Amino acid sequence: MIRSPSRTEQPERLQFERLFGPVSGKRVAVLGIGGGGDAVSTVPLVLELERLGAVAIPGGLTWKRREHDPERRPRAVHEFRNLRQLAPSVGIGRREMVTVDGVRHVEAHIAQALGDREVLVIDPSQGSAAVLRDLKTASKELGIDLIIGVDVGGDVLCMGHETSLESPLCDQTLLHALAGLNSPLVLASLGTDGEIQPDDFIARFSQLCASSAFLGALDPADDDLDPWEAVLRGANTESSRFAVVVRRGLHPARLAELRARLASEPVSAAQEILARASTLPLRGGGRTGHLSELTAFFLVFDSRAVWESGGFSKFWRPDATIREMHQELVERGIKTEFGES
Repeated sequence: MIRSPSRTEQPERLQFERLFGPVSGKRVAVLGIGGGGDAVSTVPLVLELERLGAVAIPGGLTWKRREHDPERRPRAVHEFRNLRQLAPSVGIGRREMVTVDGVRHVEAHIAQALGDREVLVIDPSQGSAAVLRDLKTASKELGIDLIIGVDVGGDVLCMGHETSLESPLCDQTLLHALAGLNSPLVLASLGTDGEIQPDDFIARFSQLCASSAFLGALDPADDDLDPWEAVLRGANTESSRFAVVVRRGLHPARLAELRARLASEPVSAAQEILARASTLPLRGGGRTGHLSELTAFFLVFDSRAVWESGGFSKFWRPDATIREMHQELVERGIKTEFGES
């Protein structure tokens, strides 16, 4: 069992509460929003929340890539054993949670690595309005005060025209729901999924900074790197792993310098950092990602501002199912998760 160790760095504590508000005594859900292994990057935030006196519940989506689940579609909540249904598209379970055909999702590994705690799972198949409605229902039943959404890689910021974009359905479905909840959006492990390229990120980041939608940056505590890696050992996901590698390689003085730059001049800091990014072959060379010092940071945004300024909000249909939105995107020339290998 992994326990949250003590952390006394007051500036980082104050920054966390500045971004998310006072959390002591509150119940907070931290959800990976992109499907696949995004839930793994909720771990450092969960541990930090608990140090600050919150009860933190990690979670993620029921849609996994082929190597994690041969179905390659969102699993319905009723397709899991050892899971309590909170709403039509939301359930809660522990490490024993498994699909009816024996597939163990990454959320069960997280539950086990963090001491057999409860984890949430969300089925996005009925669309963003259904997810929003069901997250409200689940929050009421569990007494959740705050939901934080975590996207790994940064493709949640994509506008739709990016040629490297391949999996927008989960991100945009959950982003719309987060916006409806006024929940913060956290971008983790920038560049490691190969879907948003540095120039596209800088263009979007500049826009969001200009509208005050970028709220600030956090980096994982040293104490949390071992627990994060313990989860990664049971969850085969490459993108979150790169964040740990980069974070371990940063000297404390450099971390402090980066924190200050991202607070005072975030766009120029991001431009300089990404100018030195290294390319990263992914999925057997089928994609190219980018590693940079920004990969080690959590970048926090106002989800409503991200949604309303995004390209997908112009045509998104909240009441449409995810399959219906897949067809809409394909007709617009945008690839989706249904076409991923």
